[in-house]
Amino acid sequence: MNENQEYFLYLLSCKINNRKVEIYKEDVDWQEICNLANMHNLITIVFSAVNDLPSEFRPPLEIYNKLKKYVLLYAQKSARVDKLLQELIDTFEHKGLNHIIIKGYILKNYYPSPEYRSMTDVDILIKPQDRQKAHQIMMESGYENFIQEKTVWNYKKNKSHIEMHTQLIEKEIKQDIDYKKYFSNPWEHTQSLGREHSYTLNREYHLIYLLVHIAKHFYSCGCGVRMIMDIAVYLNKFDDLDWDYIWAELDKLDLRLLGQNILILCNKWFDTKLNFEYTIDQKFYDKLSETILLGGTFGFYNSNFRIAQIRNESKHNDSSKKARVLKQMIFPSYDEIIKLDQYKFLRGRKYLLGFAWIYRGFYQLKSRGIGSLGYVNSVLNSDKKIDEQREIMNKLGL
Repeated sequence: MNENQEYFLYLLSCKINNRKVEIYKEDVDWQEICNLANMHNLITIVFSAVNDLPSEFRPPLEIYNKLKKYVLLYAQKSARVDKLLQELIDTFEHKGLNHIIIKGYILKNYYPSPEYRSMTDVDILIKPQDRQKAHQIMMESGYENFIQEKTVWNYKKNKSHIEMHTQLIEKEIKQDIDYKKYFSNPWEHTQSLGREHSYTLNREYHLIYLLVHIAKHFYSCGCGVRMIMDIAVYLNKFDDLDWDYIWAELDKLDLRLLGQNILILCNKWFDTKLNFEYTIDQKFYDKLSETILLGGTFGFYNSNFRIAQIRNESKHNDSSKKARVLKQMIFPSYDEIIKLDQYKFLRGRKYLLGFAWIYRGFYQLKSRGIGSLGYVNSVLNSDKKIDEQREIMNKLGL
């Protein structure tokens, strides 16, 4: 990690531990820190840390004002999401629909200030047999259903997104572990949110799920700083977790090594001060930190997603793997492309897919110019990054 990346993590650590920023630096590259905050969807918490600094140590006015503008817009969005979700929960209660709220919307309330934890959507789990009942409620509540996949349907209203799941795990992570079966009975591991039909997962089970979710992201593309910070905040919130139970369950899932490494990052990055004797090789720690920092919120930056696709195409040789991924990049499937708002005209009109490919090609060239070919080049010359990803995955036990 360079000094700017270390300072970025220091600022985050101060805020989640409710401490004032006490280290001031004159040689900070605030543009790099701003880019990291943007990549990881952490501008609000970074802006709060910036305001702890004396004025002479703050970012240049242009950068400061950009951060401030984003924070004001996010505050409006957050208030809108809170209002819509409370209205939806009230409707679920009135209609008798049991539901479990998971991940971001629950986690943000564990931060010293909920605004520190940004969200892109709200995740809600329902029972499979309640799918149509939930769908009718969403439609009657004015939501648009824009994606229907097997176990998750996506809804939006006033630029707020709801993901309605019927399973906690949609895809397997390791071939020899049945993660879907392990998480097939989440209703036995819930705690009430103070309403008759509204729940979240209990403390230990939710932490295990969050670690499995991190494993899924590492497998598919990588995880970001916010996911690690969520774990640190969780551990700060609950200092009396049943660790014997947690480690036993992680052993069943073959994720003890991943869990140990995530906790080491929590200690090193966010000063959680967990009392354990796990160690990490410095070279691996540096590479893992760099990979997470440069990957963005969900690991999508630096072509990690496409490189992971190549890495996971184990049935094909390297050349055919790259060809398959390039084909998916240039000619995305109908199911993939309709997830994007700019191609919503395609929904229900699969016959226009060829036109959408042509439009997409011209749009990429117009908006990014020759730079749009960078993704193609990154796939063609991905051998070194694939080896690096495989090494990280092996050392994480994945």
